[in-house]
Parts: sequence; structure tokens; C-alpha cells
Amino acid sequence: MIIKLEVTEQQEHFLRQFAERQTPGSDDNVGTNKPLHLVQTKETRIIWDGGMSGDTVFVCTDTEDIEAYETPEALVVALSGRTDIVSYEEAYRNGISEDHEMIADEEDYFEAYGLEDCYKVSRVYEWRTVSIHFTLAEAKRYKEYQKHNLTNPRTYTVSGGYSNEGDYEPVWDFIMAAGQAVIAGGDIVEKAPPSFNDGRMHLYTAPGEKVVFLDDGGTQHDRDVAQKYLAEGDEYTVEKLSVDRWNSQLYLKEFPGVSFNTVMFANVNDNPVTVAVEEYNTCHW
Repeated sequence: MIIKLEVTEQQEHFLRQFAERQTPGSDDNVGTNKPLHLVQTKETRIIWDGGMSGDTVFVCTDTEDIEAYETPEALVVALSGRTDIVSYEEAYRNGISEDHEMIADEEDYFEAYGLEDCYKVSRVYEWRTVSIHFTLAEAKRYKEYQKHNLTNPRTYTVSGGYSNEGDYEPVWDFIMAAGQAVIAGGDIVEKAPPSFNDGRMHLYTAPGEKVVFLDDGGTQHDRDVAQKYLAEGDEYTVEKLSVDRWNSQLYLKEFPGVSFNTVMFANVNDNPVTVAVEEYNTCHW
């Protein structure tokens, strides 16, 4: 299908920037296939149930602004105004006074100095996404012009997700094609062929379909195993696949019982026959 679009100057600018900066292998992709770039701000959260999943801090809830203190002594000095205090460790061993001979925990320690509703809690840090961008350049620009609203901001690059065969990659490719058309002055030089998983084999390729070994992708161990049996560029026949959330294995009719990482193969046919998810040994999520 051929379509013609009229774009604004702003759209032309961003499409051109996208096509120039996010090409495969570009440093701006941050090693990610068809990336999106997030800007995130660092936020602090207090866990009130006393779980020790983060830093241990001490807070008092009867103040207008809840402030976290690194030690129980720091809280007492700040909120009571007293400096003639004994340490929590000493109080735990020996008590503080005749009225407070037994200090069993931090709450007892705080109450001995007249402080109510003060607790030991956990403080954790979390990253919250505040903006999403098609280019790393725009993510960095946002981080700069919004820095007054952000706390220790960072850029974080993500892909469309593992084996995402839905709308994400086709739409991403369309935007790239539009950007390339802008760079070319409005003409798309050639129509891109259909692809699956960025040129890798379709994860639900039917038994009997042909695949070609790319000798690329996967771990070094994956390639070492494959190179014992396979030659780059040769075609093989699919016996079955085992599709898992993080790693999918291909079994070939030519080598019964030996599995290979699917990322190292491409379909010979542009539109291979596929099967329903349930027909393969699949880990559902």
C-alpha cells in the first residue's frame, strides 16, 4: 500500500531526527532493538510495616512534615531539642533513668524522651517514569528543561518487550520509514519486506518449515554448541520449538534431541506457516 502524508515542520523535524539517530547499531539505541527512551525521577518511599527491604530510618508521624532520620539519636536531638541524651545502644543495655529502666526497642527510647508516634521503618528508592520519547536526544533534552521538577533524573531505554509480535514493531518500523522518506525528500526508495522478530525466525514456526542458520545472536555457549553441528547460511528443517519467557529452543529434524537458541535462525520463507501457541511446549505468562 502506498500512502501520502502531509507533515508539519515540527513533525518533519522529529521524523528526520528519529531516522538519523535511531538506525540499527546506533549508539543512541543503547544496545536495544527498536527502543523507546524514558525519563525517570528518583522517589523515596517509606515502608511502614517495619520490613527491612531498604535502608533503616526513623520517623515521627506527629510532625507536619515527616522527615527521616538516620539514627534514633538524631531524631531525638532534632525533635526534642535536647543534647544531653544517652545513645540508644547504651539505653538498651542500662536504661535511661529510674522511670525508664527498661528500653526494649526504639519506640521505648523515643517515649523516654517524650516523643510519641515515632517508629523504625524502611526507606526504599524507586524510579518513576515521567516521560517517554522516540529518541534519546529528546529524552536528554526533557531531562534538562524539566530538571527543576525532577530528583536525580535518568534516561532509561526499553524495547517493546520479549517476542512482541503485536503492534509495536510494525508501528516503530512505519515511523522509521516515514523518517527515511523525509530525509529522501518525500520518496521511499523501496518497500521493506515483512519480518518477524527483527529478521529472526517466528517463534511459532510450524514443523517442516525451513530455517537458515545465521551464526549470530545468543550467548557464546549457544554459538559454540550450534557450530558443532551447523554451518552459517545452510538451511535446516524445523522439528519443534520449546518457547519460554526468556529463552526459546529450536529442535531440527537433521539433529534429533539437540536444541538451539532460536535467535540464531531466520525463516527461509517470508511468510512461514505458523501454529497456535498451545501446539508447542510453551511456558505461558
